Amino acid sequence: MAKRVVIAGAGYGGVACAQHLQKHTRPDECEITVVNKLPYHSMQTQLHEIAAWSREPDEIVVPLEYLFDTRRVQIGVDEIDHVDLENRQLVVREGKPIAYDVLILGVGSVPEYFNIEGLAEYAMTLNSVQNAVKVRKAIYHALEMARENPDDPLWSTILIGGAGLTGVELAGELADNLPDLCERVGISPSKIRIVVVEAMQTVLPGMDPDLVSHAKQYLEEKGIQIYTGVPIARASTDLLELGDGTQLRSKTIIWTGGVRSNPILEASGFECAARGRAKVNEFLQAEGHEEVFVIGDCALTIGENGRPMPPTAQLAEQEGDWVGANVIRLLRHEALQSFHPDIVATVGSVGRHLGIALFKGGRKHFGGFAHFLKSGVNWQYWLRIGGLGFLFHQWFHRHWQQPLPLESTETEALQEVQA
Repeated sequence: MAKRVVIAGAGYGGVACAQHLQKHTRPDECEITVVNKLPYHSMQTQLHEIAAWSREPDEIVVPLEYLFDTRRVQIGVDEIDHVDLENRQLVVREGKPIAYDVLILGVGSVPEYFNIEGLAEYAMTLNSVQNAVKVRKAIYHALEMARENPDDPLWSTILIGGAGLTGVELAGELADNLPDLCERVGISPSKIRIVVVEAMQTVLPGMDPDLVSHAKQYLEEKGIQIYTGVPIARASTDLLELGDGTQLRSKTIIWTGGVRSNPILEASGFECAARGRAKVNEFLQAEGHEEVFVIGDCALTIGENGRPMPPTAQLAEQEGDWVGANVIRLLRHEALQSFHPDIVATVGSVGRHLGIALFKGGRKHFGGFAHFLKSGVNWQYWLRIGGLGFLFHQWFHRHWQQPLPLESTETEALQEVQA
């Protein structure tokens, strides 16, 4: 009898796992079900481009039915509530509980606010397509209001909390696009101020110092004001108050300062560690629950240095593919294999045309070549999950299709993709 394999979440890890299973298993071995809150997969690493008006929302999403053979993979669109570990069921908000023999949990992350007063209530985030569109609209609205209220700094200032990779990518992308956006609105770019706040002593904490220096210099040359070594103490409707008493006022506050695992894991009774990430063994099975594998932002993956690895798309993909192979071994009563991540490089953008790249072994790049590498990673990903035809579709859409009108909502954009 075919085993019921349920994959919760269609992020980088979930898609990799489902595609591995559909390719390497027989229908009599397992029934595959993917459950996701939304009917599409999104490129989380490009959300800052949506927020900064470099791309349209439908350029970074793909309907799930494009990614899977629906004769082998059943797609369920529903919000996951929790896991009933005792009865081996995935409990969803709208439909009936989904029974499983093997469960793969890749339900992503939520913003981590570090108990900063008011931050969750008053700051926008950049953790989903919906929220990226919200930021995008808020930025455009701020520019319009700054034009109408030239003496009011609340509208002419854009505050970004957190100068990790997401915060730096957003700040750089927005700074590069600001002249065009301001021309469209009818306001001088010199009237707009972008401010980045980071609690650590430098931007891009943990990154190679030379790359950090180049990135910081570029941001400052673009007119971005950077506060480092000072945490945010509290937030309100139009205020960020820093730990040293500095008050920064703005109607546009964006938080990119960290994530924690989806609270579903703790609510379901999994043994979790820092930031709610589930403890897993060397096979990526949840501690105490060998029928459950955990991947992506949900898993506490320990690197070769004995320290937790930062959750990245690259790591999630590798985990999803590896778990897919281990699930097959489990179904065939073969010995599971330990997961050993292979992080080839860390790449990111610093504006529309420059980037940073740090390779395993220490080789590093800053500039146009690094940005080309990041673009190449994105195109390679589309090729891997969708094939050559889908890659061409994305390229054609990017370079030839008419952009969506300014008043287009995210819902309309995604409906166009799914049509």
